[in-house]
Amino acid sequence: MFLRGSISLGEKIVFSFIVWFCSLIFIGIGIYSIKKKTPMHFWAGSKVKREEITDTKAYNRAMKAHG
Repeated sequence: MFLRGSISLGEKIVFSFIVWFCSLIFIGIGIYSIKKKTPMHFWAGSKVKREEITDTKAYNRAMKAHG
């Protein structure tokens, strides 16, 4: 696919579809984390108990920004 000199229109469409699909998944995870009432851990490995956090939305936004 990338060894040729030019990329066909069909390959560009498939590539664009895959990129958009993946970006929508990550946008969905971001929206879900903002609306979630419990802490979101974002694959960081750190687990925080719900009782230790006073503002869950602020915690989720802060963790998303660091990720």
